[in-house]
Amino acid sequence: MKFLENRRIAWAAYAVCAVLSVFCLGGVRMRSDQAKVEAVYYEGTDTALSSRHSMDAYLDRAADAAGILAQEGTLYLGEEDAQCFLTSRLAQDLRDTESISDRYNHYLALIDSVEALYTALEAENLSEKQMLNASAAYGDFKGAVNLVKNDQYHQLAANYNKNTSGFPAKLIRDMFGLEEQNTYGW
Repeated sequence: MKFLENRRIAWAAYAVCAVLSVFCLGGVRMRSDQAKVEAVYYEGTDTALSSRHSMDAYLDRAADAAGILAQEGTLYLGEEDAQCFLTSRLAQDLRDTESISDRYNHYLALIDSVEALYTALEAENLSEKQMLNASAAYGDFKGAVNLVKNDQYHQLAANYNKNTSGFPAKLIRDMFGLEEQNTYGW
């Protein structure tokens, strides 16, 4: 029997090609899909609008507004106020952190801290004029939170996680060292 007509060799070649295409090409595709999801996180979906319309930029916007609110809080609650210090620190941590998951954790903590600080400012019975800048900073913060909630990144990350969670996709994802994407609570 000739070498090219041997069924065992043909089946072995077919199996090798199938395994290579699933595991190698599948991993390359997953890495590409993960890079696309991360690009949306950092650059947004419409790059013509610039990266100011991305999850990364919205989180920076939330951190900036929280920092301003903390500054306003120190004016009326005092330099030693723990909530002002905590809010300022969490805002800075959010700005300084690069990891998507770590930024999410700082973001969640910052939301609680901002709410507590604004509640403390409202409890001080300040005049409308005194609360003007704090209210504006709080409104800016809530606007940034709304932008984060409505960004398209969540859906893309959830789709990526769904597509890479079954067999053999999870095995391939683990072989290539790829991780699930943080969906920011979605």
